[in-house]
Amino acid sequence: MRLLPLLLLAACTGSSKDTGDTGSSDTGDTADTSAFDTADTSVQGTDADHDGWTVEAGDCDDRDPWVNPGLAERNDGIDNDCDGMVDETFDAVMVVQVDTSGAIASRARAVDLLGDLADDWDLAGTAAADTWAQWMAVDTDGGWWLVDSHALAVFHVSETGAASVLWSVSGSSGLDPAPMALYGAAPSAAGVLTSTGDRLVQIGSDGTATVLASWDPPATDGTGDLQASAVAADPRGQVTLLGQSGGVATWSAEAGYALVVRDDPQHPMATFSDATADEQGRVFALGNALVDGTFTTGVFRWDATSSAFVLFAPWEDSSGQPIDFTPAAFAMDSEQDQFYVTANGGWFRTVWRLLPDAGYGSVLWPSPTTLQQTPPPEDEHRFYTGAAIRWAHD
Repeated sequence: MRLLPLLLLAACTGSSKDTGDTGSSDTGDTADTSAFDTADTSVQGTDADHDGWTVEAGDCDDRDPWVNPGLAERNDGIDNDCDGMVDETFDAVMVVQVDTSGAIASRARAVDLLGDLADDWDLAGTAAADTWAQWMAVDTDGGWWLVDSHALAVFHVSETGAASVLWSVSGSSGLDPAPMALYGAAPSAAGVLTSTGDRLVQIGSDGTATVLASWDPPATDGTGDLQASAVAADPRGQVTLLGQSGGVATWSAEAGYALVVRDDPQHPMATFSDATADEQGRVFALGNALVDGTFTTGVFRWDATSSAFVLFAPWEDSSGQPIDFTPAAFAMDSEQDQFYVTANGGWFRTVWRLLPDAGYGSVLWPSPTTLQQTPPPEDEHRFYTGAAIRWAHD
């Protein structure tokens, strides 16, 4: 089952991390660039260091006021922002280039802030040579997870470009019944999270598959929950599942599974191809959602208060025109609140940087002049799909 075309249809320095929430849930035509969620100090919880963040809200060291999810890294040898990493800085955006003809091996590429290829790994000869991985997630222990819905497999790519199969449906999958598809990739403490549409599954770093939650998909009689097509997880283990028609559900080890908004295929509110969450618990999704009655493309933020998606970064260039490429997947630099989007159109395969504060995107790779050239015919079968951040550690 080839899902890649559907996914393909379905960024300039930015501001520092802002932790004040002055936005609203208005889903108007302009991006909500000030809608940052922060700790609610009115909620009862443990805040021994009086930094405004409770343990329950994600403060990972309540003895130190210089440690909480609202801070940026300070290069001091500790995890200031509670994202599970220490002294990290943006190094490059990792993207997967797949070859749908099967004639040429897929690649993993690292594009730096200047739009240069910092690394370009040919996966030929590796277990992931033919991967059609649509989603990518950072492994905090090093490397990246790749989730491939075409091969029904999960791969791991190391920081040196070595690739291996972590799990596949053709092996001893451990899932009964066997999944028909996989959707999304989100890091977890024990491996990577993905969805089979009606189940949340954790693929452990040892290759074991564990069903964390299951639910009924939407039915024609209006029953059922959602067909989960994207997964996001924050460092606390709070997981958000996004449905194909705008549905939302959550899961945590403590609270279990909970439906928030049911998918309604007859009246879809949104369709997203990728999702991510940051250390503050903010959930972002890439795709299309209703804005003033019109489906609009961009990055949206889930506003739990109003149970609605808010346009956060529009899919527009600096002149305010829609970007003429179809977004596939994205990754978030949470230190700068910027997004990196893989997008394909015609002959061209591109990576864009979206700047929510500025309200527009700019092409990062390839250079704008290269986009004026005619690429080789074999690019017809190549696409950029999954994206994830490569962090540098001092």
